[in-house]
Order: sequence, then structure tokens, then C-alpha cells
Amino acid sequence: MRVETEWKRWARAAGLIALGASLGLLFDPRNGKRRRRMLRDRPLALARHGERRAERAAHLGAAKTRALAARTRHLASRAKSFDDGTLVDKVESEVFRFREIPKGKLNVEAANGIVSLRGQVERPEIIAEIIAKTRRVEGVRAVENLMHLPGIEAPHHEPNGRSASAN
Repeated sequence: MRVETEWKRWARAAGLIALGASLGLLFDPRNGKRRRRMLRDRPLALARHGERRAERAAHLGAAKTRALAARTRHLASRAKSFDDGTLVDKVESEVFRFREIPKGKLNVEAANGIVSLRGQVERPEIIAEIIAKTRRVEGVRAVENLMHLPGIEAPHHEPNGRSASAN
């Protein structure tokens, strides 16, 4: 036979008192019916709310998946073609945003996606940089280099679409 400690007796007594009070409240003639219904309805309400939360989470997950698919399709879309005026504007905004590139000394023209660059530039590295930046602009099919260094004669446009020093 086990000897119960004083603590265990008090804990058991407190549990029995709590059980008796709960049963007294549930079977109270005035409010017992309301309390029993609340005890039944609360878990059902929690289940309904959980179902709604799960539906919202599923809807959000589907929306995020659709958005990711749309972003992926956009990245894989084919290259855009721009009219010549828009292409000139795009090249100028991309190339002339750097200080070392002389904005007033260069002329940019476009015809059917072929961009012609004319003007005098101080260093050959700047010419190479301008050409590289122009080629990276979306819609540029080719670059015709008619730029020259100071003291050197400017190259001339040839009828076949290539300059004497085309890069």
C-alpha cells in the first residue's frame, strides 16, 4: 500500500472541488443549458474558423504561385522591338548617364535597329565603353561606329551599312 503525501491529498481535493463546481455550473437550473451549449459550440466555432483560415492560406498560396508564374513568363518573353526614335532615346539615356561620356559631342541615330554613333571622343577606352553600353540596350541589333579621336579623320558611312572602322 502506498502512502500518500499531504501535497497529493490537497491536489486531489482541489481537483474534486473544481470538478464539482464545473458540474454544478453545467447542471444549474437557470444557466446550465446556456453553458452546456457554449461548451458544445465553442469547439465547433474554432473548427469553422480554422477551416476559413486554411482556405485563405490556400488562396494566398495559389495567388503567389500565379504571380511567380507570371514573373517567370515575363522574364522569358521575347526581345522587344522599338521604333527608331524610342531606340535613340533608350541608347542616349543608357550611354549618357556617365560623366566621362561627352553628351554634347556625340550624335546618336537609329535605323531599323541599327544604331549609328558619330562624334569626337577623347580616349579610345571611352569609344569601346560607349559601343559596349549601346550593344546592351534592348532593341539594338547592331552598332555602327563613326566616332573618332581628336586629330584623326572621322570614318565615313559605307552604303552596305558598315563603316570603315565598324566594331
